[in-house]
Amino acid sequence: MKGSAAFSALAVVGGGRARADDWVETHGLSSFGDLALPPDFKRLAYVNPAAPKGGLLSLQITSTSGNQNFDTFDTLNIFSKRGNGAAGVSATFDTLMSGNGDEPDSLYGLLARAVRVSPDKLGYRFLLRPEARFADGSKVTAADVKFSLDVLKEKAHPTYSQLLVEVDGVDAEADDVVLVRFVKARTRDAHLVVAGMPIFSAAWWKGRDFDASTLDAPLDARAALRALPPLIKGYWRLGAKFGPQAVVDADFGATDVFAVMPVAEIEPRYLEYFAPDRAAPLAA
Repeated sequence: MKGSAAFSALAVVGGGRARADDWVETHGLSSFGDLALPPDFKRLAYVNPAAPKGGLLSLQITSTSGNQNFDTFDTLNIFSKRGNGAAGVSATFDTLMSGNGDEPDSLYGLLARAVRVSPDKLGYRFLLRPEARFADGSKVTAADVKFSLDVLKEKAHPTYSQLLVEVDGVDAEADDVVLVRFVKARTRDAHLVVAGMPIFSAAWWKGRDFDASTLDAPLDARAALRALPPLIKGYWRLGAKFGPQAVVDADFGATDVFAVMPVAEIEPRYLEYFAPDRAAPLAA
């Protein structure tokens, strides 16, 4: 990413609606000109609603984030500075906005139905969907967004905290409106980074130590796993093992949000860890 010189050329997006206060409301964000999809689009261009079900796709994990470990795990909190985080956990949290594979520089509303951008591009007001829920049915609020961005910036693994150094502050202005303020020397894509950060439940984390280690001796691995099935997005459940299928929260209305596949089309999915062969070599 380039510095503030590149930022001066930032385009908000075509199709945004100007407001009396000069803030522009839009259904998506882009670093390069107009968005490809209109506000009322029904699906991504490469998604086939009539795609056949079945088959098996096996993929090897090729990258990690946070404290994730290729070989093992002892915590489901991949955002902490400590421990060995489980693979796949990052996919279990919703974000304010979600990407389109055809537009690497653009995001569209997910938890946020729209965003309002200030004339100087230093303020972004995210307007949350009223139907957005966590796995326990609780509503996703601006307080949750503020908590998430604050704790990721202040306590999270550097993989996440360093991405948020240009956030000057976060304000929950209403139950469904959160304002993110950036420093004046912000880089071009800072707003996209924020919109792609995981959102946690502030209520679930109350009384829990976000930065706590699960490696304190003696380590009780089972207790550690039971203590950290973080409260995640409304149509999944997370545990040490994934069940045979996704669990749907009907109140979230997942199929009404473009970036979420119809849950009936989600086949069982799981992640496996394979331990290396530790057998002692035969004596000569």
